[in-house]
Amino acid sequence: MYTGKMIQSMSGHYQSIMVFDQIPLYIRGGQIIPSQSSDFTTESTRMKSYIFTAAFDCYNFNNENTDDYLRTWAYGELYIDDGISEDSIRNDNYLLVAVVIKGKNITIDPKIDGLKTLHDIRIGSTILNSFYLFGIFEKPSNFFIDSFWCDHAYSSALR
Repeated sequence: MYTGKMIQSMSGHYQSIMVFDQIPLYIRGGQIIPSQSSDFTTESTRMKSYIFTAAFDCYNFNNENTDDYLRTWAYGELYIDDGISEDSIRNDNYLLVAVVIKGKNITIDPKIDGLKTLHDIRIGSTILNSFYLFGIFEKPSNFFIDSFWCDHAYSSALR
């Protein structure tokens, strides 16, 4: 899992020390990465929930001004198909979801919903289990999804 540690570089380059039994993964600011646990088959993998990991990007991250949340943003997309059919894109048999974070709002919006004909595959397959947000300026007081309160944790070390 990502540590959430922010790395800054004025030159645009960063050197790190690698540990041989770990793969270093970095998230560029402004990106949202969807992930899902793997399994033995595509069908069983599709039944697992999704995790979104987002790293905010902003113009002046070190400024502690709490109004800076207005300039934070991140964007990502989630593509889902049945994993079996050929030509899913050409036949519009897929789901494409846009995830946008701007300021204090997160929007998850289906851009293309071509899985309507693949109803059996969708059952239990599009559950969002966790959303990790790195780069929050102030501790959030509440999280709501569709007007329902959600449990959340905050680490001041990671912001």
